[in-house]
Amino acid sequence: MSKSSFLVMIVLTVFCSTQFAAGGAEGETEWNAASPSDQELSIILNAIEQSNPELNRDGRQILIINSFSIHTASSKPSDDNPVTSSNVWIQLFGIHSPSSDPDLKEALVTFVPDGEKIRTPMYSKVKHQIYLFLPHSHLDCVLNMLRNDPHLYCWIGFFGDGHIYSDIHSYSVE
Repeated sequence: MSKSSFLVMIVLTVFCSTQFAAGGAEGETEWNAASPSDQELSIILNAIEQSNPELNRDGRQILIINSFSIHTASSKPSDDNPVTSSNVWIQLFGIHSPSSDPDLKEALVTFVPDGEKIRTPMYSKVKHQIYLFLPHSHLDCVLNMLRNDPHLYCWIGFFGDGHIYSDIHSYSVE
C-alpha cells in the first residue's frame, strides 16, 4: 500500500481569520493585526521576564498572534487497522518579537485526547514554528481566548535545567 493511500483522511478546514474588518458584527472583538506597538512588546517581554527570571533571553521564542485557522480530521490507518481516530489542531499566525527568530510566523497547537500523554512543547529551527500540545479539554478555553481576546501571544521558553514551558497568553494594553 502506498503512503498516499495509507491514511484515508477527511479534513475539514475552517479558516477563522481573526482579522475582522472594521464594522464587523456587533459584539465581535476586533483584532489588531498590525505589528505590535513598542508598548505591547514591552508588556509581553516584561511579563515573561518577571514571571521567569531564570529564563535565558536566547532561550525563548515569542509569537504575537494576529490570526488563526482551525483544523479537524478523521482517519483510519489502513484496512488492516480499522480503528478510526479524529484530531483537532489550531494554527496560530502572527509576528515574532524582536528577540525571537525573525522567521517565526506560526505556532501549531495540537489537542490530545484527555488521559493520553502530552508531548513536550517544541520549537523547530527548521520550520520556524512553535509546537504546543494540550489536552482536548482545553479546546474550549483556547477557542474562547482566540475569539474574544484581541491581545494574545504564544511563547516557548527553554531553561538552563532542561525545563521547557510554552503557553498561549493574553495581555492588556492600558
